[in-house]
Amino acid sequence: MSTIYRDVAMVLESFHQKKGSVKSLVFHKDVKQKESVFALVCKTLKFKSVLEQLVASAKIFDEQRQLEKQKWLVYVMVYDMILADGIKGSGHFKKLLLKYKNPLVQALVRMKVRAKAVDNEGLLPEEVRNPLVLPRYVRVNTLKAEVADILPQLPQLLSTNSGGGDDSNEQRSAAHQPTKRRRAKREENENENEEQNSEKNESEAKAAEKNKKKSESEAAEEIKVDEHLADLLVLPPTVKMNGRHPLVQDGTLVLQDKASCFSAHALSPPEHAHVIDCCAAPGNKTSHLAALMKNTGKIFAFDMDLYRLNTLKRLTARAGATNITAVCSDFLKVNPHDPQYANVEYFMADPSCSGSGIVTRYDVAFTTAPDEDEWVDLGDDDEKKKRLAGLAAFQTSIITHCLKFPRVKKVVYSTCSVHEEENERVWPRRGRPLFPGADNCLRTLPVEDKTIGFFVACFEIASSSAGTTGKRKRLDEDDDNDDKVASSTSSSSTSLTTSSASTATTTASGGSEEKKKKKKRRKRKNKNKTVGVAVPASSSSS
Repeated sequence: MSTIYRDVAMVLESFHQKKGSVKSLVFHKDVKQKESVFALVCKTLKFKSVLEQLVASAKIFDEQRQLEKQKWLVYVMVYDMILADGIKGSGHFKKLLLKYKNPLVQALVRMKVRAKAVDNEGLLPEEVRNPLVLPRYVRVNTLKAEVADILPQLPQLLSTNSGGGDDSNEQRSAAHQPTKRRRAKREENENENEEQNSEKNESEAKAAEKNKKKSESEAAEEIKVDEHLADLLVLPPTVKMNGRHPLVQDGTLVLQDKASCFSAHALSPPEHAHVIDCCAAPGNKTSHLAALMKNTGKIFAFDMDLYRLNTLKRLTARAGATNITAVCSDFLKVNPHDPQYANVEYFMADPSCSGSGIVTRYDVAFTTAPDEDEWVDLGDDDEKKKRLAGLAAFQTSIITHCLKFPRVKKVVYSTCSVHEEENERVWPRRGRPLFPGADNCLRTLPVEDKTIGFFVACFEIASSSAGTTGKRKRLDEDDDNDDKVASSTSSSSTSLTTSSASTATTTASGGSEEKKKKKKRRKRKNKNKTVGVAVPASSSSS
């Protein structure tokens, strides 16, 4: 078997384990034939959904269980066998897959007939064939610079320090790199014709310089401050900027999508506050919090994956954030009554999600991970509902755990998902049939809002009278050690509220009926084993 298949499979597996971007993994010192590996990685990722269907139709994993542990190797070799020019090399693995060539070809024909596709490209999802073009967003790290100082400089800086060129162009050209012999021959021909073309080159150079000045002028007009977020710059979609740009390398600018900037602004912890970032890695939102807090107070950043936590440490250090304590631990196992978290009032909850809001993960793969948020591959349609339910349960448990902390004031929950199961429907698990105030949650959608699909909800513990401190009571734990949290006060009632750009408050009336309501909730809990937050049954919106 050709070694290139091993390298491609290794890159794909490492990428899906969040160990790096495709580029960083391909250009690692251990990978040989980097250009060929990069090209085949691109193609396999592009046709991933098609390959999954083909392999499933041919029942390869059903009949060869041992191959399931090497699924990326199977996908890569099936791509070459069915969608390209055939498997290279020899060996047992090739012989085994060749037995399935006819079933795979037949499955491909059936797929094309069903999709009415004239070629293989016609089988690709619409978002891969015709990806939506979004603006490029850059957050100004206010710990190192002010927007007013960066904005005038940016057009010039972009034209002189592009950070290595446009990623999409590199993708398209990866499979068509000339061989050394062709390159040498081309250079020889160029040298022979250099004198003849000197005048032409001089003319082209002048035209290029003129176009450069024109493009800088156009860029200056197009680069602007975002209409909603004052620390975010909007760049043209064709702009050349990536992680190698000097201003990104020194932490002055952060490559962060607009939607993912909403979370920190929604939480807006005051200076000197104590904050917990529940699922913090890789750290862009964490450093954003530090900037909004002007490096004051404390931010406890949790992540149970040491590799991702080290990425957080590196990125937040680059941003100049000094008020962050990185903790390698599962946030759900943290004792809410631990003295070191006694003053924590603000919580950022951005747990693992389906990533369904990302416009096209094929394009995103080349420039993100580990520097972007964590998402979970949902797999095919059969697995989708189960995995969504599992994600929603985990996401609910994160919010519920935040609300157990005695001094909690505000919790911001966000996902880069467009699925209701992970967004609005997370909160009916409180035992209520609907979520009052769901219309106050903030959703962003790619076409309408020119950003990735994202969801943000802000929960506040509100008091009906200023200065009143709520007294937390815990209800009995159920068999799964899940509990509900109720809020009550001696002089006035408190409740959980949700907000987005403008806060909508739900207040509740206490009274003699409250004890009966609690008993009913306990019975309901024992019967249904639901997880969430108990709120008074009678409420009104203001």
